[in-house]
Amino acid sequence: MSSIEDYRAKRAEWLEMLDGEDQHSISKQIYGIMWDSAVSRALSQAIELAPRDSDGSPKVSFALADALHRWHASKQLLAIRKITEGYQGGEKRAVFSFDPLLKDMVGHAHLFTRENMLAVEGVNGDPQAAAKTAAHTAQQVVGGAAYIPDNADPILSRDRNAFIDRLTQSTEGTRSDSDVADSLVFENLQAKLVGASSRIKEHVDKLIAHAATPRSRTYVSDQSVLDGLTYREIWDAERNVCEAYLFLILLLKNASSGIVPEFDFGDQLEYLDQAWITNADLKEVRATWQGLEAETRTWIDWDWTTLLPQGGSSGSSVTASTGPST
Repeated sequence: MSSIEDYRAKRAEWLEMLDGEDQHSISKQIYGIMWDSAVSRALSQAIELAPRDSDGSPKVSFALADALHRWHASKQLLAIRKITEGYQGGEKRAVFSFDPLLKDMVGHAHLFTRENMLAVEGVNGDPQAAAKTAAHTAQQVVGGAAYIPDNADPILSRDRNAFIDRLTQSTEGTRSDSDVADSLVFENLQAKLVGASSRIKEHVDKLIAHAATPRSRTYVSDQSVLDGLTYREIWDAERNVCEAYLFLILLLKNASSGIVPEFDFGDQLEYLDQAWITNADLKEVRATWQGLEAETRTWIDWDWTTLLPQGGSSGSSVTASTGPST
């Protein structure tokens, strides 16, 4: 294949990973991260604005506030760990994350030439020639608006060439089809993501995803991650993964968009100013909590004798004492 066709094929692979329809594509991960971030920020602000009791604490159910805090922190940390997950190779361990994507781009950085990018995107490499084509197209139209294709759009040609100038460290006066991106662009982006997520990775691996033993936790290079992470660290990591995504979308698709998903079914904060339930309904909610407690107490009586070699109990079940512990 020609260099242009090589780039076209790799670009299709990269876009599938970055912005494809699969549930794990990087774009879907990004939108999930940012939706959860927006929801958490909005609800946390609502808690801050809630009426206060005599001690100055917001009149918000502890169960609700605690669930929001722990849900957001653990879910965002896992999401960042997932989207920056390292990849060592092998089809069985293949993942959609920035690491394998950027490693592949490092290995194929020579394909990011001005000629290849403009040809595959259908953009005219000469803004002046594009302007002449656009003018000629407009002259052929009698009434109505003229449709200007990408290869005849002088503004698109100008802006895309300017982007490639920055990417390849060239200038308008020195442009050539052979201008090419340096692999350090992708290596540096990878290093930026590692720097933003390394503490999160260790925290998740030792405290969230795995029940690490005290001994195994001593091998963590930065012991401070075991004391907890700040929301600032989480937000910085979110910003870094979003910046990486936005750059790569601009690089491969010459596209840009918002990264906080829009809610298509009305106002996502509708009814937030309403009380959830009445005092009468609270009795049912409390009964649900108590019902769970009662159900779990019955688990004490499970027939563990089914684990025996004969496969079952020959007599009545034996349970532990439910009296006060000593």
